[in-house]
Amino acid sequence: MKTIELRKLIKSMRNTLLVSASLSLAAPVVVIAQEAEEDEAQKIVVTGSRIKRADIEGANPVTVIEREALELSTANNLGEFLQTLPSSSGSPIGTKTNNGGSGAVTVDLRGMGAARTLTLVNGRRVVDGGDLQTIPLTMVERVEVLKDGASAVYGADAVAGVVNIITRRDFSGSEATVEISRYQDVDGGGQRIRTGLINGADYEKGNITWGLEWDRQDEIFQGDTKYDMYNYPLFVFDPTLYTSYRLPSVNDPAVVEFGSTRNFQGVFDLASGGGPITLIDGASGTSPSDFRPANLSLAPGNDLWNYAPVNYIQTPFERVSFFASADYEVNSYANLYMDFRYNDRGSETLLAPSPYDTSSNPGYTLANGAQGISADNYYNPFGEDVVRVRRRMLETGGRRFNTDVNQYQATLGLEGNIGDTSWAYDISLTSGQRSRIDTDFGQFSGARLQSALGPSFMDAEGNIVCGTPGNVIAGCVPLNLFGGGGTVTQDMLDYISVTLNDRFDTELDIWNATFTGDVIELPAGTLSASIGIENRTDWTRFIPDSAKSLGAVTGGTAAARQGSYKTDTIFMEAVVPILSDVAGAKSLELDIGARSDDNTIFGEQTTVQFGIRWQPTDGLLIRATTSDVFRAPTISSLFAGQSQGATPTVSDPCRASNWSTLTPTQQSNCIGQGVPDGGWNQQDTQFTQTSGGNPNLQAEEGTTKTFGIAWSPDFVDGLNLTLDHWEIELDGGIQSISAQNALNLCANFNQLCDNITRDVTGVLGNPGAVTNVNAFLQNVAFEKAEGIDLEANYQFETSIGSFNTRLIYSHMIERTQVPFEGGTPLNLEGTYNSGLDASFPEDKFKLSADWRLDQFSASLSMDYISKLTVPLTFFANTYETENVYYFDAHTSYTLPEGDTKFTFAIANLLDQDPIYIESGFNTNSDEGTFRTLGRQFLLRVSHTF
Repeated sequence: MKTIELRKLIKSMRNTLLVSASLSLAAPVVVIAQEAEEDEAQKIVVTGSRIKRADIEGANPVTVIEREALELSTANNLGEFLQTLPSSSGSPIGTKTNNGGSGAVTVDLRGMGAARTLTLVNGRRVVDGGDLQTIPLTMVERVEVLKDGASAVYGADAVAGVVNIITRRDFSGSEATVEISRYQDVDGGGQRIRTGLINGADYEKGNITWGLEWDRQDEIFQGDTKYDMYNYPLFVFDPTLYTSYRLPSVNDPAVVEFGSTRNFQGVFDLASGGGPITLIDGASGTSPSDFRPANLSLAPGNDLWNYAPVNYIQTPFERVSFFASADYEVNSYANLYMDFRYNDRGSETLLAPSPYDTSSNPGYTLANGAQGISADNYYNPFGEDVVRVRRRMLETGGRRFNTDVNQYQATLGLEGNIGDTSWAYDISLTSGQRSRIDTDFGQFSGARLQSALGPSFMDAEGNIVCGTPGNVIAGCVPLNLFGGGGTVTQDMLDYISVTLNDRFDTELDIWNATFTGDVIELPAGTLSASIGIENRTDWTRFIPDSAKSLGAVTGGTAAARQGSYKTDTIFMEAVVPILSDVAGAKSLELDIGARSDDNTIFGEQTTVQFGIRWQPTDGLLIRATTSDVFRAPTISSLFAGQSQGATPTVSDPCRASNWSTLTPTQQSNCIGQGVPDGGWNQQDTQFTQTSGGNPNLQAEEGTTKTFGIAWSPDFVDGLNLTLDHWEIELDGGIQSISAQNALNLCANFNQLCDNITRDVTGVLGNPGAVTNVNAFLQNVAFEKAEGIDLEANYQFETSIGSFNTRLIYSHMIERTQVPFEGGTPLNLEGTYNSGLDASFPEDKFKLSADWRLDQFSASLSMDYISKLTVPLTFFANTYETENVYYFDAHTSYTLPEGDTKFTFAIANLLDQDPIYIESGFNTNSDEGTFRTLGRQFLLRVSHTF
């Protein structure tokens, strides 16, 4: 074989992909019939293998998304585009995830969890672990989505599939882009602005390409929208009246306006008992007569506080990214290359003002051990201890969480041919660092609450001071929680308020050497192979605010952690030709892969992969794979310290209002936990939850299988079809059992009851109340996902322009999770699961049609999501959502000079209403699956020079 210069190889790879026009959007071209005299320089590497080959359709199912398709999309970023692919499921987080979000955007293939989808950039792991917000659209050439397990090729985490982002290289010239988008029916529009610049230059020995991108998104409050389901926490309270597909309003007889028992008037439980009381409207709170029994029910006129409108539904962020690549031809056998990425992002989430509650937050320590307010506090009008107080701290303006992420990743490598042989080498060093700082505003100091809610008095000068006469606490400002909103003065707030800072640091270092080439000529062709070695070091550190470590503040506790592990790897692949140009087999190949990972914590793990690629005739390909997969626990999941926070909305089956619906066995299970006969009075829908790492975690292990066909019928020019059946089975999957699932399993089957802590003695005046739920990570017994994918692409030319139609379809046959050995399986397919806060539609498809004529282009696309079965929060009933259709339209015009292009797009063209998910955590919907904000307009201008 003649010597191939690397730059020619790279350019020919790119040219091959450009010729394959139907790689646009997500329909892979079936390039099966190859000319025998095809130049070796046209061999390319597609995600799923390290071996260069002359065609792009291998044994593994791969969806390729070209840059042109991204430009046609109305998605705000790469991650949100990938979330719309039918192979994505499970509600991954994005910039519409407020509570639980951090500005990051992830993708979840097959609904197996984002951690089981491996994200690569140019075939290399990333230090951010898959945060697609670090990927500027300006830098993306294409995305290859491998919808199959690939641990034998890429190691741990490639369980459900791989997303490989290929960056723009060998760019010549300059291109600038400005893009702006707004929502039609949102106060303020929720504007987003993105600007990008890419510049490249060829020189005698190589190329340098670099670019910048700035991206900013404005916040949107739930109260900025027109939908009642965002402005009020609405829950179905009469299943007999609620019908599927209804978008509820506050006047809907089937639903009730819910709220929080932590209202701005205050809810107080006295030591003498008698039930919770609250402030009478307009009263001063200086006399016991100013208070009345609190109505914490769902009946009209209740004392629950509407927290919904002051939460974000779109989180603001500002991001600056820089990227660069370069290559230099040292000689005809060696090419030096470099890739560099830098990203700086600031984002914000905003929750309702602090729901201060002494059942889970610091207060004054009373004689019985409860946290509350001293009988001797100056503002306490009752003359006795308050054993529990709940009050919404409106004076803080909200709990604001600012996240600042700063990261870089660089790769330096040398690649080329080994002499005049067919063998090529690639030796590289990759290093990345990521720092994330979370700043938490709106929380309070436990020590200062202890003083401010303890004894206090008016001194001789008329000042209200903390302590007792002769024992004044210097600088302390007594806290008045009894007078309703506004009685917490700025001085009081300044004394108890704290700003908390947490820091997360991550480092990744990889040294890799790969050798690829031809091994031996067999009767059916050349046996090609790839072998390599790799050393990877993962390191992470979490430094919480010292006050969190001591449990001395509101908002939860946290413990510091730090850890690292190293992985030494040996891997190999081979493509073995079995038959060629015989009856019934134009070609028959066997793909073999094996990988051995030696981890300093988990020891050695070996995975193997087998694939078969049979081409009976020109235009038809039959393929199948089976592969071992595994995922090692992360440093965080192993060594994270315990932390406390609030659960999502939870409904305990053992509550009094549900007692009559329980079977005798279920009632017995509840009583066995310490719940009184008849149930306990659940007043709050959020409990304290303790989470953290588990040093006893083991690696997940499993298998994936695919079987499919790819067909390019010769009687329909331009038509390409692929059909694949896929299956994933995983033992020992790493999951945390949600509070809701733990409560259900305990009540229904007497399982996982040890995860639940209750107030058995009734110290807080409510025997049986849930005081904590443990949600530590654990190896669940079994998980399975199974489905079918169909992709079709049809291109044709007419006198009025060229057309390209595409269909991508995924059907989920099964998605099952068994919480623990002997546990009851959770059948997730076709449902929204409130415990996982995730949706698993049975059917999703993306259908699009593109048209081009001279300087004009237009496209229309439709996304379909099948109906879901949704559980109700307070009843054992379920209901079904509607089937959802989203239409997007796009049109572009390029000036005759060809250097300026104008693009206008409308997302959600028909203004599809949001989908009501009654048990949805954040917004009464599922923002990771459905579009939540109605019609959106986008304008983009790009100019090359």
